Amino acid sequence: MKMRRSVTLRPGPILHSVNGGSLNVIGETQWKFDGCRPCRLVIVKECIQDCIIGIDFLRDADAQVIIGKNRVILYGTAYASRQEGLVANVEIKATPYDMINDVLQNFELVFSTELNKLGCCDIEPCHINTGSCDPIKQRPYRLPLTKRKIVDTQIQEMMDAGVIRPSSSPWASPVVLVPKKDGTTRFCIDYRKLNSVTKGDAYSLPSIQEIFDSMNGTTIFSTMDLTSGY
Repeated sequence: MKMRRSVTLRPGPILHSVNGGSLNVIGETQWKFDGCRPCRLVIVKECIQDCIIGIDFLRDADAQVIIGKNRVILYGTAYASRQEGLVANVEIKATPYDMINDVLQNFELVFSTELNKLGCCDIEPCHINTGSCDPIKQRPYRLPLTKRKIVDTQIQEMMDAGVIRPSSSPWASPVVLVPKKDGTTRFCIDYRKLNSVTKGDAYSLPSIQEIFDSMNGTTIFSTMDLTSGY
């Protein structure tokens, strides 16, 4: 099947093969078949066939297969066919997000879609300088039973993902649950007393104007998302 490069991929569905195995779905987009109305196209990595046409598409296209003449009629137009599949002119319209999708696909290993697939960075350990201050150990805030279940669940998820680990430190700060706009809960720690005895870093932040100047001429910007990070 002749196809142009796929762009503007959205998260695709979960697909399984006939033997029960999972297919590696990269995403989905819209495509046009010889000028007809756009159809849903799911991109699968390392697929044996160039293209697999579903029964919903064949039904919509009122498909007719003429085996003796090696022809397939779609939307009233005949196309040559071969044993391993349909040969057709398929066009996927490009969008301004072409370059972004190339970056996401070429460097997919640096992106995490699940909490338990997060990596860790130990290049530069962080040390909190509290001087000669005695350890501050605060008691946990009182939480209703439903909130305590949320705390236990999130702690276990972060433990399983390696984001946190058990500690025997004499320092302790209480957990605070903050509601988000989408109705979920943000897991936070009240470090106000710790911050009050922490000695500040001597290095000042760079000028925001210099940061903007350094971005002159750039077209792609990225941010680091610290999941469950402080």
